[in-house]
Amino acid sequence: MDGYRQDQNNGVPGSYQRSGRAFSPDAERHTWKLLLESDAVTTVDEFVAERQQTMREVYSVVHEHLQRAAERQKKNYDVRVKQTQFEEGDWVWYCYPRRYTQKSPK
Repeated sequence: MDGYRQDQNNGVPGSYQRSGRAFSPDAERHTWKLLLESDAVTTVDEFVAERQQTMREVYSVVHEHLQRAAERQKKNYDVRVKQTQFEEGDWVWYCYPRRYTQKSPK
């Protein structure tokens, strides 16, 4: 493990002490795996097609995740909101902000 040494003091297996490297051993192995997989692509067209397919898959996963998050947030909002019922003839406050002349509304 370049850049890491197993900590002998605490005796916990799998614990490592950092020695100045920028990446963890797992990230380093993952990077090498990606580099080795990218060597299998022989032409630029294959690389582009593979990259496009990967981006489509990533986009669909992100889209599904955001859709679920939006539905979850709507459900949580609907639980907290109080529905108000008004009937004809009820007095209500109406907000009608004053518009200043020669001033930007921003």
